[in-house]
Amino acid sequence: MDIIRETSYYATQLEMNTLENQAERQLSFANTWLKFVRKKKSTTIISKYPTTLPMWLLPGIHFLRYVCSLHFTNYINDELFNTFYENMQQTINYLHNPNVNNEYKPLTPNTRPRKLSRSFQMSSSRKNPYNKLQKKKFKLTKIEELERMDRKIDRQRFKDGLIGKIKPSNEVSNKIPSISKRMEQDLACLKIRNFHKLNLLSRGQFATTYKCTVEPNEVLCYKQYKIQHNDAAAIAKVLEQLVPLMHIGHENLIKYRGIALEHDHILFFMEYCSHGTIAQILFGTPSLLSSHVDIRRQSNSLVCSLNDTASVDKGIIQTTAGFAFFEEFLVQHYLKQLLSALSCLHEKEIIHRDIRNVNIFFKDATKQSIKLGDVNFVYDFKFMKKQSSLLDMEAIANIRESIVFYAPETITQNETTTKSDIWSLGCTLVHMLTGRIPWSNPSIASSAYYWKVINWVANGIQPTIPTDLSLSNECINFLEQCFRNDPSLRPSSQELLQHPFIKEN
Repeated sequence: MDIIRETSYYATQLEMNTLENQAERQLSFANTWLKFVRKKKSTTIISKYPTTLPMWLLPGIHFLRYVCSLHFTNYINDELFNTFYENMQQTINYLHNPNVNNEYKPLTPNTRPRKLSRSFQMSSSRKNPYNKLQKKKFKLTKIEELERMDRKIDRQRFKDGLIGKIKPSNEVSNKIPSISKRMEQDLACLKIRNFHKLNLLSRGQFATTYKCTVEPNEVLCYKQYKIQHNDAAAIAKVLEQLVPLMHIGHENLIKYRGIALEHDHILFFMEYCSHGTIAQILFGTPSLLSSHVDIRRQSNSLVCSLNDTASVDKGIIQTTAGFAFFEEFLVQHYLKQLLSALSCLHEKEIIHRDIRNVNIFFKDATKQSIKLGDVNFVYDFKFMKKQSSLLDMEAIANIRESIVFYAPETITQNETTTKSDIWSLGCTLVHMLTGRIPWSNPSIASSAYYWKVINWVANGIQPTIPTDLSLSNECINFLEQCFRNDPSLRPSSQELLQHPFIKEN
């Protein structure tokens, strides 16, 4: 078949005089083939089923279809055409009725069909010797019956005007939000065009973070999300939050620097902090820890030694279990900076949605100042909506590190507000004070356990406040206000900045 196609294609590319010769040769060979078919058929044993054609005949049928195309028939004279047409009709009739002597009258030039390929197809159907009663004997398969039913339904729907026609729509769609000219100008200015990817920093369920350099030799990092091209509404909503975020210049917030599109990924560039996170200290990263004894927490599992180090290191206590926790004065010091950054976001109606110690970065090696980063503004992408279903055990396994920071309304109503950030802030404080993530159980790490955690939070059970650690009353009251089940009763970030636990610092 490939040879036949290539021959036909080659014939159509030739000059006029050569094309005529090629057409005559093709039809001459076709006449020879048709005579061979009649001779071969006469010596072939008739099959039990007369409609069955031998396998050797099929390539010839395909060849005749190509020869019958206008690429050849337009360039031959009427005499040669009539000879070929008569030969072909005799062969078709002979195949259907080998015992009947079929004679065919030559065609005149006025009756010559120019589109022979259709005549070739129609002739085979007209000369079919089987009547309707014989056709009923052949049963259709289930697939053929379904296809036949689909064609019947499509014909009726086309007749009713339901399919196959383009109808103008007068409805104005408001689903895809338009991007203002101001935002388009901002995006043009903030687009990162020349950057060089360095090394991988982290890989999450939805995003991958890389270190990179941009001109002129500035070190940044970017988060790479895979996007869907048809999700224009979600991308527009992300840009609505991203552009204002890039104009924020708070000292305790990671600065977002730009955006880029790369194939089917969207990249968000931000300031790179190379001094680690609070979570690295709490989880026991050796290079960031100093060993201390906490007199208040002497137990079999907390046996430490005391060393004189910098002032901030005095508030970091490492345990023999491998994790660390903070003294209350150090928690106050970090909390004030966190609330300042959080109130700046909330004033611009930006919800962080992922307040955890893994997203709190140190500004320098002294560990005195921190920056809050990794604002979750991609929550409306279609691939992020997997998180909205907390009934899937596999989904819980993928997000169990962050699920313990979810507020009750996020679980029960799938609703996140600025007050949800306050709940997550309280969970972050418990992690700082105890060295353990709320609800975590070192001996149980299964998805079934975190399924229980979801039900506890949904049923109004609050994270345990460590009242046995000789915490101040102001600290306990601060946590109690963060863990109010009704979000309307939780204080705002601005109100918490005036709390006695923060003011006394």
